[in-house]
Amino acid sequence: MDVRNLAAVVGGRAAEIVGSSHGVPGTGAVVQALLSDLLVVQSQQARTLSRIEKDVQRLLDGPWRTAQLHLRESKLPGRSPAQVVKSLEAAAQQLRQGLALQSGDFAAAYVAFDLAVVLAALHDRQASTFYAKVAITSASDPFARRIEEMINRHFGLTNRPIRSKLRDLHDYFKPVGQHPDVREWYLLAVAVEPLCGQQVIADQVGRLTYGHVSACDYVRDHDPDLCDTPRPAWLPE
Repeated sequence: MDVRNLAAVVGGRAAEIVGSSHGVPGTGAVVQALLSDLLVVQSQQARTLSRIEKDVQRLLDGPWRTAQLHLRESKLPGRSPAQVVKSLEAAAQQLRQGLALQSGDFAAAYVAFDLAVVLAALHDRQASTFYAKVAITSASDPFARRIEEMINRHFGLTNRPIRSKLRDLHDYFKPVGQHPDVREWYLLAVAVEPLCGQQVIADQVGRLTYGHVSACDYVRDHDPDLCDTPRPAWLPE
């Protein structure tokens, strides 16, 4: 499976599971595959956080790691449905504690996304949707703040025409690997959309300035890992 799209696949599968809600919560081959992919996504999230966030080691070494242990325990061979549900509920509780440790940032966003997926596996549609919304909201505030600071720092104090500023903005984002906030916000939005709906993402985009949307759009179009992916309906032309 293409790792770059794995979080989006996890979000889509979780939405399908919570939408169907058939069978015993937390059990079945589809759910077990979902949990396996979620564990891979969590490893990706941890690596990303080490690059874009500070002071996350307490989270990574505490509730998040404990939640991973419960998820791995749920996948042990021969577990009864009741044992699997118990492990998933314990993982969800640890993720709630981890979320309480974080303010609105990408760490909180990733924990909330993981929690939304686990709750989907437990067939808790309302809670899954709620935490998917928390995920994109938590990521949007720092994303908007950091991009705004960058725009003001590099382009806000000049008297050049707006077209010239936008050209400079595009040039600034050409080395897409140097701007992980933009890429990670976009990937998170794509991942949570199946769980919380297109309108929730569109509302978040509506809170951002043209500069933020332009940055996200430029990275999506020029990142070699993203340029061949479908353009989401919530990203304005």
